[in-house]
Amino acid sequence: MTQGENIAAEQRRLASLRRYGVLDTGPEPAMDDLTALATHICATPIALISLVDEGRLWFKSKIGLAATALPRSLSFCERAMAQAELFIVPDATRDDRFTELPLVREEPRVRFYAGAPLLTPEGDILGTLCVMDRVPRELGPEQSAALLRLSRQVMLQLEFRRQASELRETEERMRLVTDTASVGLVMVNGHQRYVYANEAYARMFHLPGADIVGQRVAEVLPDLYEAQIRPRLERALRGERISFEMRRPGSGGEKHFLVKYEPTQSGGSGWLVVVVITDVTELHRAELISLRLAAIVESSGDAIIGKELDGIITSWNPSAERIFGFTAGEMVGTNIRRLIPEERQSEEQEIMDRIRLGESVEHLETQRQTKDGRLLEVAITVSPIKDSVGRVVGVSKVARDITERKRLERQFLRAQRMESIGTLAGGIAHDLNNVLTPILMSIVMLRDYAGDAESKALLEILHASARRGAQMVKQVLSFARGVDGQRMPVNARRVLTEIVDVTRETFPKSIEIVGVLPESLWTVTGDATQIHQALMNLCVNARDAMVTGGRVARISKANKCVRAKAD
Repeated sequence: MTQGENIAAEQRRLASLRRYGVLDTGPEPAMDDLTALATHICATPIALISLVDEGRLWFKSKIGLAATALPRSLSFCERAMAQAELFIVPDATRDDRFTELPLVREEPRVRFYAGAPLLTPEGDILGTLCVMDRVPRELGPEQSAALLRLSRQVMLQLEFRRQASELRETEERMRLVTDTASVGLVMVNGHQRYVYANEAYARMFHLPGADIVGQRVAEVLPDLYEAQIRPRLERALRGERISFEMRRPGSGGEKHFLVKYEPTQSGGSGWLVVVVITDVTELHRAELISLRLAAIVESSGDAIIGKELDGIITSWNPSAERIFGFTAGEMVGTNIRRLIPEERQSEEQEIMDRIRLGESVEHLETQRQTKDGRLLEVAITVSPIKDSVGRVVGVSKVARDITERKRLERQFLRAQRMESIGTLAGGIAHDLNNVLTPILMSIVMLRDYAGDAESKALLEILHASARRGAQMVKQVLSFARGVDGQRMPVNARRVLTEIVDVTRETFPKSIEIVGVLPESLWTVTGDATQIHQALMNLCVNARDAMVTGGRVARISKANKCVRAKAD
């Protein structure tokens, strides 16, 4: 072997030695018995179980030697480890390799040495089981074979010791794991008695922990045994794997447990059942809350939409279908931007910038587009969805259709404007009334100065119009104050005659005014000013329609008061 190979082999051997964990440990009867047996079989005063470390020879067991360790370089064992068979030195004083060893030159003045290698299953030599004598000698064939068998027994003890140590460590780790686990772990034997129970199980059922080991399940959980445990445990003890949910009433509400029975063979004593119990009360409550939330989402009158940070829709409730016209199948997996009008696309980016910072957007009034292209007025609230460590992973959006509310608001604003206009009209009407009063008084005075019939006729027309204007002003004032017009008997013939006279005097000469006014025309009940205004409006409309002239006729039929004919 090369030097590098030798170094690698030595490192591997030392690692193997450390795995046994035997160096610098105390005496063990099993090892001492093997050493004593070696001295008896080989008839020597000295026997050692030697383990070779980096620089020393350490004795796990010894007979006939006071030292507990020697330098590795000053030992027979250093040479014995070079071969995987029995190593014998008949007379050390005649072998140049060992004449200078302290064991040879000084007490105990060793002359004879025989060492059997302690060989691991992997082929590494850890040391030797050796015998020594103060006189030269040889070993017989049976003695040599026995020494080799004893060395193998030493290795079996070391292997057993290692496995026992690893088993204890494994058991300790398992105990730590099971005792600190959040799930309950118990073992129940064929007599339905506990053979193991961890701390989590005791906490779940408020039990005294390890004190329940040896007790029957029926004694420990009498309230659950007959109805929920016994039928299933009996089946598990016949080899059936079972999983079920167990419920237990309590002062703080009903508790829920997920129980699994895992049967396993236990040698000749029948079945052993490993029971794993998980407290799923909080999960059960969370599921109930989730179901309630789902019911609220389904029954909400608002559109509730879930989406990812890139705008892809993940959920779409029935109200969203009703408001926007798209089904869940049409929207889930598509981008929310298909609902946003072109001129408001930048609005979505601003909202998402705030959401990524963990902020919410509340009651934003905007517009969204339906499947049939209509624009809806909506109020939206957008909130971030965060994971357990506070990272924003999604978006929840609530949209309320406020189209009708906005229409009513606009109608209310119009009513307010009309009220303001009424107030303004009232003020103007009051001023007009002040203007018309002296005009009416002046017309009365001018009658005395009208010498011819034509002037008197014009004054009468002027007086009638001014009086009618005063009545209209009075009507505006009544409207502004919110008072209904005055209803009284009205002579329709007189009203029509006034309109004929006014229109003949004021309309263009290209329009002929014809009045057909029977003597038997009935009296009607109403507001004379409003009737006059309505008929005058009809005449004005007729005049506006006859740009090049025509004929306006007044008739007294019940279904027709004014007839116009254009040239």
